[in-house]
Amino acid sequence: MVSNHLEISCSNPVRNNRAQKYGIYLKQTNTPPIIFQLFISYATRFYENVSLPLPANYQCIPVMNYTTYLFDFDYTLADSSRGIVKCFRNVLERNGYLQVTDEAIKRTIGKTLEDSFSLLTGVTDRDRLESFRQAYVKEADVHMTANTRFFPETRHVLRILKEKGAKLGIISTKYRYRIREMLDKEGITDLFDLIIGGEDVKQAKPSPEGLLLAMQRLAVSREEVLYIGDSTVDAETAQAALVDFAGVTHGVTTAEELACYPHCLIMHSLEELY
Repeated sequence: MVSNHLEISCSNPVRNNRAQKYGIYLKQTNTPPIIFQLFISYATRFYENVSLPLPANYQCIPVMNYTTYLFDFDYTLADSSRGIVKCFRNVLERNGYLQVTDEAIKRTIGKTLEDSFSLLTGVTDRDRLESFRQAYVKEADVHMTANTRFFPETRHVLRILKEKGAKLGIISTKYRYRIREMLDKEGITDLFDLIIGGEDVKQAKPSPEGLLLAMQRLAVSREEVLYIGDSTVDAETAQAALVDFAGVTHGVTTAEELACYPHCLIMHSLEELY
């Protein structure tokens, strides 16, 4: 399936970067990575505000033809927002931050805990952010799994992909042990070939480190991979790793926001993968 959102106009000129979209075309024509990066670096300066069409023969491969599907976790496979809000709220209120809204907390989902607390409080001191992180982890040990619900279609979609022989993985800023705990509770741990959590990488998304590590461990090429996520951070991660991206609007990020990034598909439900 090919998305019809590729030519949407975005208000942010950086995200409306036609040079980045031409970069996907270079990737599809097996341009060496170093040439791709040079292209992005220099062409961005010239195409940022130029409305050029994509190459006429550009398209993603059919969605069911990938060999490997790598998923974000929160707001992609499951809704942990109730648990996340509760944990943040408990930590924030104990430290005197009483005015942070639930919506503001939800907008940080997918970021590291340190980055999230910094955005919500304005704090930049690393030691204090670390103390917030540790307090959050203790709260999450109590509240997270009990307040996480997988989306209705998740199990069925994963089983269909697995039955066709696909490799499945999760790439998340959430800790691996926490994800595994939730998968165990749902009874779907066996469907995944690997889980890359926040403790497995030095740099969080949108760094491509997690995606690249997954591809290395699964012994697959970029062309075989579709990365599925709900946020602009996920879209940026796929772009940085030079892999195809499919967005899903389970969370707070809109289809219009996701469409400002290179993508093959934007879905309202994971069922649109097949």
